[in-house]
Amino acid sequence: MANHNFRKPFIIADLLASGITWGIFFIYRKIYIETIKFGVDVPFHADIKFFAGLLLVPLFWFIIYYSSGTYADVRRKQSGKLLFNLGTSTIVGVFAIFFILILDDTVISYRDYYQSFWLLLVTQFALVFFGRFVVLYFKNQNFKKGKDCFKVMILGKSDVINNFLTNNNNWLKNSHFEVVGNLSEDFESTKNLGKTIEALKVEEIFVLTDASEKEKLEAILVNLYRHDVYIRILPEIYGTINIPVRSVDIFNDPLLLLSKDILPAWQQSVKTFLDIVLSVGAIILLSPLIVILIIAIKSTSKGQLIYRQERIGKNGKPFRILKFRSMYLNSEPGGPQLASRDDKRITPVGKFMRKRRLDEIPNFINVFKGDMSLVGPRPERKFYIEQILVKAPQYSKLHLVKPGITSWGQVQYGYAENVDEMIRRMRYDLVYIQNMSLFADFRILTKTIGIILKGHGV
Repeated sequence: MANHNFRKPFIIADLLASGITWGIFFIYRKIYIETIKFGVDVPFHADIKFFAGLLLVPLFWFIIYYSSGTYADVRRKQSGKLLFNLGTSTIVGVFAIFFILILDDTVISYRDYYQSFWLLLVTQFALVFFGRFVVLYFKNQNFKKGKDCFKVMILGKSDVINNFLTNNNNWLKNSHFEVVGNLSEDFESTKNLGKTIEALKVEEIFVLTDASEKEKLEAILVNLYRHDVYIRILPEIYGTINIPVRSVDIFNDPLLLLSKDILPAWQQSVKTFLDIVLSVGAIILLSPLIVILIIAIKSTSKGQLIYRQERIGKNGKPFRILKFRSMYLNSEPGGPQLASRDDKRITPVGKFMRKRRLDEIPNFINVFKGDMSLVGPRPERKFYIEQILVKAPQYSKLHLVKPGITSWGQVQYGYAENVDEMIRRMRYDLVYIQNMSLFADFRILTKTIGIILKGHGV
């Protein structure tokens, strides 16, 4: 989605504003607070602390604003929501700065603390607000010129679509929507939707199907989950079908926007941060074991060290999963074949690795790259996904989140040796998505460690 057009200016504006704020605050502390404290005029010198602050403090604010979800789809955010987000984030950030950097300062009166606090808070808020206001102004100017509008495809019967367009022309214009195509509500016509979305650069799909055909409607929505688009539905639909997403923008809009963000913004930011930090930490911590496994794999069987295989990730996007090779060469001469418990294709070293799930250590590289998360449904190959979807269309809901190294299905069910077992494992992962949280991830990681230590990986 075309969010990068405004994300970069927002970030640049925030960094500049945060740097200027810190410069003002640093000078204030020198020429006012320290002058009062020492009883003599203290001149300002741009020393190493000053320049270090100009570099590190804006970075700190970037982390604060990023963690609060400020930069997630900036192009769509309303000014009021951005203002509220800025206010709460700034208060949290200023408190953090005071506890980390300011609280141990020696002052004559505690009133100096209060003055410093309010100066930093008001200046940070005001300058960042001004920078964002400028960016939003240019964003709105582009909208008025018909640029960067949200490309929409409408799904439904032709008479319903025409009636909707007639009655909601002003809403579409004011919301900066550009209808680029219509699609029959016939489910069969949505199976090749991915190519159409890519070709027309569709960002949103309006589903104008009522709840009278519940099964058909659920099948349509499940199919749409596989694509990186926003989905809007009629208000009367919501509550009649099982959709594991949150509804937002309920006021004054003729359609409900289904948010595909299962986690709140701050939890998603923490989850991403932990994915990166823990994956790097795991690779460093396990480096001696990795060296041993490399020697064992290369010395006991021929073939590549790292096995690369295409899997399907979030929003149906393919990626190359990395694993230590645990099978002999040419183990799938007749096409894709799932491994079984006593599979003769698995090498002796491979059996040991799979029992302890050590063959999945290179998955941490996928996590660091952003293809996967530490916790999430295990990714499958397109070959098997197509078979699963025939029997269980709800499998597409798993593509709402990043796949993981471990999952609730992996913990509770384990490895699957056929499509039916994949479907049974899928039910656990659907429960995870509907109850997704950082605490749930912690429990799954804890149980996974126990399984590895007990050698119950296969």
